[in-house]
Amino acid sequence: MTRHPDTKERLITTGLALMHARGYNAVGVQDICAEAHVHKGSFYYYFPSKRDLAIAVIDRFWETFQSEILTPAFADDISPLERFQRFCDMICQLMQNSFHDQADPLNGCLLGNFSLELSRQDEGIRGKLREIFEQFVGVFERTLAEAVEAEEVPPIDTLMVAQEIVACYEGAAVLAKAYDNTDLAERLLKRTLEIIPQV
Repeated sequence: MTRHPDTKERLITTGLALMHARGYNAVGVQDICAEAHVHKGSFYYYFPSKRDLAIAVIDRFWETFQSEILTPAFADDISPLERFQRFCDMICQLMQNSFHDQADPLNGCLLGNFSLELSRQDEGIRGKLREIFEQFVGVFERTLAEAVEAEEVPPIDTLMVAQEIVACYEGAAVLAKAYDNTDLAERLLKRTLEIIPQV
């Protein structure tokens, strides 16, 4: 069977789109193959199971989130606290742009969605999610440490506050889905910054 170099990429891209929109359990291998125009044999050549594709999908979501949101938001061209504001502004802008791009901004965060759906079903996926959440928290924790050093915030438990910010971000995405309301998500995201103690 001839392999096309873009087949694996199409499977990951399609898997990400479908699983983000519908969830893991609601999407079958056949759905992914049909949407990606790939034969099942090719799917199993690259991914022994749907679970293996899901892990690749999580990695792709995180890589994109890092490159498009986290890295530019937390670049050190502005003060540490301003970076958190920029992060919130970028997320809000992303949700607004989704309407114009025909994407549903209420799909939420794939990391949070998978955590709710799969963390009790699959230890491997749970481990992958935990690994990525630790990286997510780490970005906030390092920035908070810089803010403490710059005396923008008083001495704090940077890990605990970073975890709280990530929890609020994920919670805003969940409530926006529950209420079908992006304005709610934007309001909650803006309030997230109040978690950070001020000097």
